[in-house]
Amino acid sequence: TGIQLSSQHLSSQSRACAGVLHPAGSDLAGCLTQAIQQSYHVVQQQYLAEARELLSSHDRFAPPVVVGQPLPLDAAFYQRCQQGKVKAWEVLDPPSGWDVSGPVLATGYYQVSATVLQLVMMMDDALAHACHQGDTSMAQAIVNAVSKMAAMFCTMLPAPAAADAPSLALLRHNDLQYLAGHLLVLPFLFGSELKELLGSYVWLGDDALRLRGAARAAYNDVLSGQQTSIKQELQPLLHWSAVLAAGKPRPQKETEAA
Repeated sequence: TGIQLSSQHLSSQSRACAGVLHPAGSDLAGCLTQAIQQSYHVVQQQYLAEARELLSSHDRFAPPVVVGQPLPLDAAFYQRCQQGKVKAWEVLDPPSGWDVSGPVLATGYYQVSATVLQLVMMMDDALAHACHQGDTSMAQAIVNAVSKMAAMFCTMLPAPAAADAPSLALLRHNDLQYLAGHLLVLPFLFGSELKELLGSYVWLGDDALRLRGAARAAYNDVLSGQQTSIKQELQPLLHWSAVLAAGKPRPQKETEAA
């Protein structure tokens, strides 16, 4: 649909230019170039409008969706662990229990919102369309649109308050991490086709890093809130622990109350 509209837009611009300017004039070439650039801009804006509509209809209370791949665990390691045959250095070594021959991108199963899944599919469709069209300027416009879609996800969806809704804040963390991971995978999915059109590989790593930074901030807010809550609950126990460690007797009134 977007390409049909852009073609109509281009045709109308071309006819307008041809009717006003002399065909042999240099102004005609400039006018046609401007019309073509406007058509690419229209295509980009159409994708951004679809993303904006999707994000505007986001329901943060909608049921999440489970995604991911199972972690490739080392069965032999856990069998030796059950038998008590695991050495101390194996437990301290970070790769313990991980099957290095498994898929590199396996992250285990986790939950994300349906909105981020739809946005990812929208990005894939946009880049597939760019590769199918085979136009350099169109491909560049769509790549820029994908980058803007990622930024829109951060700006249009407000971060839930970690203190009021920690589960929603953690779901946002998962969404941001999932979207960042997909941006890093996109160059491998469409890299060869886009390289032929653009002359170089597409790199969306900067956008992915910004998303991961926002995800880390959301996670830290939840963790900080949980630490504060636990500290408040343990504060009386910590007080008596300090008193007992100092060898001081409790006041008489508190002793009678206990």
